[in-house]
Amino acid sequence: RGLSTLSGPAWVHHDGIGYVFPEQTALKLAQDAQAGSWNRISRDLSAERVTAEVFSLWIDHGKQPELGRYAYFIVPGIEAQALEGYARKSEIVILKNTPECQAVRHSGLKLTGAIFYKPGLIEAEGAQSMGVNQSCILFAREVEAGKLRLAVCKPDGERKVTVRIGAQAVEMNLPDGDHAQKTVVQEIQL
Repeated sequence: RGLSTLSGPAWVHHDGIGYVFPEQTALKLAQDAQAGSWNRISRDLSAERVTAEVFSLWIDHGKQPELGRYAYFIVPGIEAQALEGYARKSEIVILKNTPECQAVRHSGLKLTGAIFYKPGLIEAEGAQSMGVNQSCILFAREVEAGKLRLAVCKPDGERKVTVRIGAQAVEMNLPDGDHAQKTVVQEIQL
């Protein structure tokens, strides 16, 4: 109960959910009774005041952080005993975590996911380099040897994204209008 400061734990477990911190991160942890009514969220809900124990875990950014950096994974449905091993031997690798791009790779699934906030390039260990000519969300998964499934989404702006996998360029034509937020999937041979 109360507020605790955690100095760089590798993981935290609560109620069947694991929180993994691959980089040293200062955390705050609180578990206290909190009271309120659901009506404060939506007028359609009950105004009756309820009290319950609430688990809160947050990253302590400090005051007015600049160029702060942190990363974490949420692992649902894991027992506390298994979480330590998972955290130590995770198949998730952070490829890039900058203001321009956030990208991770799951080596077991052969899946790379990236959010590009502007044109950029990422290098993935055991995979081809990947780049884009503009901001977008990109997933690339090796579905079989020599075949890659690309999924691209871009809710606004230019409707054509050029994805570069190694030396190969792939044009992805995205829908517009009511379907502008739809993801486009395309398989390519490497």
